[in-house]
Amino acid sequence: MPNTNFATSTLLEFETVVANLYLTIDAFPEPALNIIPFPGSWTPAQVIEHINLANSLMLELISNPGKETTRHPMEKVALYTSLFSGKEEAPDFILPSEQPINKAELWNRLAETNAAIINAIKTADLSLVTLDFDYPELGEVTRLELCYFIILHTQRHTCQLHNILQLVKI
Repeated sequence: MPNTNFATSTLLEFETVVANLYLTIDAFPEPALNIIPFPGSWTPAQVIEHINLANSLMLELISNPGKETTRHPMEKVALYTSLFSGKEEAPDFILPSEQPINKAELWNRLAETNAAIINAIKTADLSLVTLDFDYPELGEVTRLELCYFIILHTQRHTCQLHNILQLVKI
């Protein structure tokens, strides 16, 4: 059964972050999406694809069975902030492809994933610990903490996209 206190605030934060992401994506002219802004960087399209891959994975974990926990369901959220404070290497399973991707395709993929995340936030019991998954460096995490991973990860990469936009604007 969903905990509406968590769901309401989490949903508001998620929708705000996603709105900012969409505004940032919309600011990119189509040709700029597949330009590498500097050596060693992903293209804007690759950053967007990575966001979607990571968020899709978190959604899958939120949707999996869970179990009760005795700790506060947001206990580990603050730890994500420190995990996102520096440049991290993405694991292989959420690396973007090397192929160019058009804006409409990126937009459609994101919209589908984000709609499913909104549904999960509204309907899942976010206080449950996810089964069969221990987050590296954190151990067991709740569905709520995974929602905040999605929020913070999306925020981080939206800032990255905003910075890239200043470099590749055509």
